[in-house]
Amino acid sequence: MKCCCEPFVTALRTSKCLLSELQAIIGGEHRIAEVRYFSRVVVQDGSDDIYGDPDPQQPQQPRQYCFANIALVTLYSPPQPYIFQESFGVIVSSTKLGNASLCAIEVTAICSVVGMVPHHINLLEGVQEDRYFLVEKMGLDLAHIGIENDEET
Repeated sequence: MKCCCEPFVTALRTSKCLLSELQAIIGGEHRIAEVRYFSRVVVQDGSDDIYGDPDPQQPQQPRQYCFANIALVTLYSPPQPYIFQESFGVIVSSTKLGNASLCAIEVTAICSVVGMVPHHINLLEGVQEDRYFLVEKMGLDLAHIGIENDEET
């Protein structure tokens, strides 16, 4: 994947990351990623996000700039299909895709912080792989499970 904010970046200030893995919406789907850096970049204003293009039909205004908060991440692979299916969607087992998957995402795309625990697995083909499985901590979104909503409309 190519870094999607390259054309708009005019300045870059990086900081070391305290998070390790997260779940984010990247390209319209939920993906697991490892954070390398958080950064603040100067982008050309005129759109709601760092991926937008300026509208060619609008009259040319003096260039305006603003800050965008991004995370530089590398992706994990989608879940191994056989393990995911046989565990009824409980075990998400992935591999790291490495620097080839390096991309920048807006911090507002981050859904949750997760853990990726290393494990070794023997696949049906007889191949042994080093993989990582997903661990999510239950959050407040589960606090209302089993409780009926008494709101009247």
